[in-house]
Amino acid sequence: MILNKPSPDSAPTAPSMQPPTEVLEAIIDQASDNTETLHQLSLTCTTLLPRSRIRLFAGIVIRTVEQLESSRKFLDSHPWLAPLVRKVTLEITAREDAFTERLRNVRLLDAVPIHLLNRLPNLDAWTMTSQSRWIIHTGSSLSLHRSVLWRYRKYGNHIRSLELSGIVFDRMPDFTGLVSAFTGIETLTCYDIYVNSKPRRVEAGSSESPVLVDMNVQPLPISTLKTFKETWT
Repeated sequence: MILNKPSPDSAPTAPSMQPPTEVLEAIIDQASDNTETLHQLSLTCTTLLPRSRIRLFAGIVIRTVEQLESSRKFLDSHPWLAPLVRKVTLEITAREDAFTERLRNVRLLDAVPIHLLNRLPNLDAWTMTSQSRWIIHTGSSLSLHRSVLWRYRKYGNHIRSLELSGIVFDRMPDFTGLVSAFTGIETLTCYDIYVNSKPRRVEAGSSESPVLVDMNVQPLPISTLKTFKETWT
């Protein structure tokens, strides 16, 4: 009796062990609020990597001036990242005892990261925030130069959602100027906003000029205004 070896075409195939796409997506969605879990999932299973990346990099947070400066090189070395980012958060944070570090990081809010506004094609949400419990006592109120507002107006017109929190503005025009610079926003979220009502003295002969408020600015197309708390100091 001669037994013929089965041909490769007739050999039974093992059933696929890969879960359905819906199950994989559900796993990622359940872990979407935990960055560390998402990171571990992306390292454990290559099948989970693409969707994990979508969740991991949908929003990026920049907390220091050094991170802001290095973000350009990071985008250069990771070209797949740019289309995934939909939200950028500039967040001032530092150790409670690091006074100098906190003051340096305030620069995050008065600098315009044009490379982020320009190179992230799906970016539509922008957040600027700080730890208001300490920034109020540092005297670090935010006074934006007109060139900053001009850059946000030029490069940030695709932003649809703007969130401001825990910020001390030097004067009301600094606040209104920043908001109106994002001409395309539809959702505005503001909370723990402080305005220093004490006028600043400009010494005679100083080159500093007051902020000019454009009274002809067109109304913003805001459809959603979330909690707003304004405190005068």
